Amino acid sequence: MRGSDETPSSAPLKPIGGFIGLESPAGPPARAADFGGPHRLHFWNARAALAHLLAVLGPRRVWMPAYVCVEAASAAAQAGRQVMFYPVGAELLPDGHALARDLRAGDAVVGVDYFGARAETLPDLARRFTDVIWIQDRAQALWPDPTPWGTHVLYSPRKVVGAPDGGVLVSRDGPAPPPEWSPDLDQSRLEPSSMRAEDPLGLRNEIWFPAYRAAEAAMTCAPRPMSGLSQTVVDAVDTASVVGRRRRNAQILLSRIGEAALFAADRLVAGTPLGVPVLTMDASAVATRMAQTRIFCARHWAELPSPAADFPTEHALSQRLLTLPCDHRWDDADMVRVAETFLACR
Repeated sequence: MRGSDETPSSAPLKPIGGFIGLESPAGPPARAADFGGPHRLHFWNARAALAHLLAVLGPRRVWMPAYVCVEAASAAAQAGRQVMFYPVGAELLPDGHALARDLRAGDAVVGVDYFGARAETLPDLARRFTDVIWIQDRAQALWPDPTPWGTHVLYSPRKVVGAPDGGVLVSRDGPAPPPEWSPDLDQSRLEPSSMRAEDPLGLRNEIWFPAYRAAEAAMTCAPRPMSGLSQTVVDAVDTASVVGRRRRNAQILLSRIGEAALFAADRLVAGTPLGVPVLTMDASAVATRMAQTRIFCARHWAELPSPAADFPTEHALSQRLLTLPCDHRWDDADMVRVAETFLACR
């Protein structure tokens, strides 16, 4: 995830948003985390999981939404696949008719459950086109999906809870062969989460945020495993508590920001919201103004891999879309502050 954090001002305000620092387990987990199926592989990030899956399955063409992160498309390209794009429009709803028109047997389709909301229209297509490989990208969602539509499902724990790394591939039609794991002696990617956890007031942002940016830039598609530290954190997550808090926070924001919300409440809150996507005139400018009040908003995404000439709607959206934080670290009063600040800054 590419987010937008800025060095905080000297104002003594609680920082809201930004990446999630290491979350210490309250006690030993009762059992391993349930990702919705027994056939799963645990990578250090979701793009490595995707690259491995595509290399194993061998589709010649991989269809991706025109609104997707650069890293996902790079993973498919590095797996040696031809990357194609299909439209999702200004509301991030897959155009099923356009996609169905060009699908061929043996193709793979990646659908993104944006901000934790389901990729509507794709479940119906998956039932119709059984000779196509369907990959459900839930990197922005909590696990598991009770009604998955993809044959293969991707999760990215590091984006939704305080785990420093992690990408999980769940294969619902049988186990995928594991990769030949690369040696992973460099654990520097784990350090920013620990730094952030030790600085709950965000007073040393100038130290941990550059470390976080450096760790993100060093992420690749190499087949490295999830760290033991992240596995411990993930296994201990109280998913019911996280789901409840995120839904409540999203509802508070949506009740106050009105027509600025990209998704209707029923679409977003039906899942586990990553954040609340909102429309602005200039996402970069609004993110900067909000950071000056110590509210840090991510941009999903400022850059897209799809050709702008072919997908002008999606590229225009990328310059307007901002994600308001609503994760489980924050309470009702925090959400009121986020909403009021956004309305003043937009």
